[in-house]
Amino acid sequence: MKKTILFCLLGMMSLSNVWAQFDFSAPNSNDVTIYYNIIDAEGGVVEVTHNGNGTYSGDVVIPDSVSYEGKKYVVKSVGGRAFAYSTLTSLQLPEQLTRIKNGAFLMTDLSLVAIPENVTEVELAAFNNCPNLTSVMWGAKNCVVPGRVFLNTGISSMTFGDSVKHIPASLASGLDKLLTVTLPVGLKSIGKDAFLDCNSLKTMFYNGTLDDWYDIKFEDKESNPMCYASREFFNNQELIGELIISAGITEVKDYAFVGCTGLTSITIPNSLKSIGKGAFDGCESVEKIYSYAVTPPVFLDNPFVGMSNVELYVPCSSEIAYLQSNWVVLEDIIGVEHWVTVLSNNEAMGTAVLVQPVECGSTMAKIEAIPNEGYHFVRWNDGNTDNPRIVNNITSDVTYIAEFAFNASGVDAVAQQDLTVVSTDKGLQVYGAAGHEVSVYNLQGLCLYRGIADEPTVISLPTGIYMVQAGGKTIKAVNK
Repeated sequence: MKKTILFCLLGMMSLSNVWAQFDFSAPNSNDVTIYYNIIDAEGGVVEVTHNGNGTYSGDVVIPDSVSYEGKKYVVKSVGGRAFAYSTLTSLQLPEQLTRIKNGAFLMTDLSLVAIPENVTEVELAAFNNCPNLTSVMWGAKNCVVPGRVFLNTGISSMTFGDSVKHIPASLASGLDKLLTVTLPVGLKSIGKDAFLDCNSLKTMFYNGTLDDWYDIKFEDKESNPMCYASREFFNNQELIGELIISAGITEVKDYAFVGCTGLTSITIPNSLKSIGKGAFDGCESVEKIYSYAVTPPVFLDNPFVGMSNVELYVPCSSEIAYLQSNWVVLEDIIGVEHWVTVLSNNEAMGTAVLVQPVECGSTMAKIEAIPNEGYHFVRWNDGNTDNPRIVNNITSDVTYIAEFAFNASGVDAVAQQDLTVVSTDKGLQVYGAAGHEVSVYNLQGLCLYRGIADEPTVISLPTGIYMVQAGGKTIKAVNK
């Protein structure tokens, strides 16, 4: 028994001594003492370490470089458990940092962390058990993560910087409090299970266009945040209703739109050659697919799992080819004599739909304009005001554009039920929308602000009239 106690004490002393080892210390710009180990004396490289007494607390800025005995050293890594169990509340990492080691920030009081773009490796448990950590700004452009590094945190928002080309496998796996994800335009790939079990995820923002989105490679369905998010925005435009794949796009990659439940129709250009595995799995609200492709795009595994009673419209000349291809999984294949394209002058105001296409042997189509709350349909681009509208004598492909406008009344009040908008010297203050997404539009329908509301949310805007939307309500507000 005495031997056992002696061995335990020796082990604890040995661990404490190892943890306490450091080559030198130096104050940073805020006069906080940082401890360092020299990992490459010749190359002048150090890593941040611990002094063994839990010294770090509050706000810490790790410098890009430090001098010791007349020599300058570059800070390249944060050592294993360097800040673990400390009362660290905020952190600034150096731009030249390349590595964050095992448990480096385990069980700290961090609320936000920004990972610099040169980081190439974040080891296991680096930020685990940080309950106050709610926001991550990930700038690492090509980083390796061996497993979960943010387990048991309160992360609700992850923003990936413009330099990020690849999101590592399992990076956000298990973040059950994650609400919003923002992806950069230059993103090329997302690793396996990157967003696995992010069951609370509500909104995905992508800073690129739909055309950019087709360049991203997804390793599996859980690598695409669409798998969980109920709303998706591309360049601040919500992907809802009709997905129109641009002419010139030749491939829709695996899992590209998995779980996108806001889609009701898909339009495929003649240029499309192939559709990847699971590309549209779970798009359960899709009712119609319009394929302009004369040659049926190729797919092996059914990319439409979860869809039912979908009508597929194809060129009359290609109807037999589709019936003899894998496209028969959609069952209801209808030939189209002439294509009628129906658009909205502003998606924020309303949508336009093709109710009945021009089928083989026919010259008639039916179209409809559907205004959003707070708006009304004005006319079609040819001056006709019928809605819904039956168009006869169609002998060639044609486009109709629905024009919408703000209602003259019904949204002028500054309060609507529990939603209130007040003009102050700081801008518009929105009350009663906490936890909801707030969007602000100018009178031309351009979205000027979008974000998750606090109580209140203060939005700085120039003097003018704006439409504020939150929680399914719309208010016209004057910012004086």
